[in-house]
Amino acid sequence: MIRKFILLSLIFFFPILIYSQDVKESKSEKKEQKQKESDKQLQAFYKLIESRQFIIEATQVYGDQGDVYNVMPSVNFFAVDSVYSTIQLSFVGIVGWNGIGGVTLDGRIDRFDLNEFTSAKPLSLNGSINLRSGGNSQFTMYVYSSGMATVTLTGNWGSSITFQGRLFTLADSKVYKGIPTN
Repeated sequence: MIRKFILLSLIFFFPILIYSQDVKESKSEKKEQKQKESDKQLQAFYKLIESRQFIIEATQVYGDQGDVYNVMPSVNFFAVDSVYSTIQLSFVGIVGWNGIGGVTLDGRIDRFDLNEFTSAKPLSLNGSINLRSGGNSQFTMYVYSSGMATVTLTGNWGSSITFQGRLFTLADSKVYKGIPTN
């Protein structure tokens, strides 16, 4: 009787033990595969940023007091084109200096420090822009493997604004640039 019980127990539990081992292995394999895909995406974004031909189309804008605004990505963006940059902030239904309800600032990039690629970490970029109006702006940008990016711009007097949205190539972007206000 005990032999039958032991034999039945082994027959019943042995496949479960093997299956649970397979599940653990497949979870770790899936995690490893996901990390490889994430790194591949980040490397592609790294090359895009390194080329200095990119744009972040913002879907949200954060003020320095923590205010959050949902905005249209077609008229709110941070763009880099070689050594030049454009920052545009516009709100629908508001009359603005740029002709589309906001401000458009053009400038020349003075500093562009892209940190080395590190697996499983967001890309980071620090730089400064000399605006045509004579002021300057410091920026810090982070890009994640999903393509989401944030860029925080800090002006001469310490005020800041953060754009959050998706990273695109300039060729794939569908933004409308207003009249530069500087």
